[in-house]
Amino acid sequence: MLNKCYILTSYFQNQSADFFKSIRESDGLLICADGGQDIAKKWNLIPSLIIGDFDSSENSDIKNIRYPKEKDVTDTEACIIYALQESYTDITLLGGLGGRVDHTLGNLALLAKYHVVMIDNQNIVKCLKNETINVNANGYKYISVISFGNANAIVTLKGVKFPLKDYELPFDSTLGISNEITSSTAEITIQGTALIIQSKDL
Repeated sequence: MLNKCYILTSYFQNQSADFFKSIRESDGLLICADGGQDIAKKWNLIPSLIIGDFDSSENSDIKNIRYPKEKDVTDTEACIIYALQESYTDITLLGGLGGRVDHTLGNLALLAKYHVVMIDNQNIVKCLKNETINVNANGYKYISVISFGNANAIVTLKGVKFPLKDYELPFDSTLGISNEITSSTAEITIQGTALIIQSKDL
């Protein structure tokens, strides 16, 4: 069964050679969302496919799927849809945080819609819906929990500096920002929907 797919977005803040080295050495499928091909070229990544309307990049000789500029999904979402249609089950968005706020918020919404993960060289972002996960620090100092959508989430945190038990976290609260993992593994339980963000200072 096909598994790992990376989708390189057209925006990647604070690019680093070390980060892209790990992607280059992975055996996962790499898809570029339109302008992501320019980032791929800079870091010697060879995508298998480019998807988009090519409004922010030049067309290339690599296999591509062209969408019209006026469409109902972003280039990044089009890439996710393609990967799911091709039976990929582990999808990671590369970049997509920072830059235009509308695109950042749209990408965060995709995490909730498709249960994908977003990473760059400073953050790992995922969306939990009524589930429990274990998280290792892995070099990320901070872990934050933010209720997502327009409803509060019930949050339980173990193995962190500021634990919580069945706490109703308001969707407009900053209480869950900048916690820290203090054990080998933190346990996070969410009832409802919340963003889980691991981050570090650069």
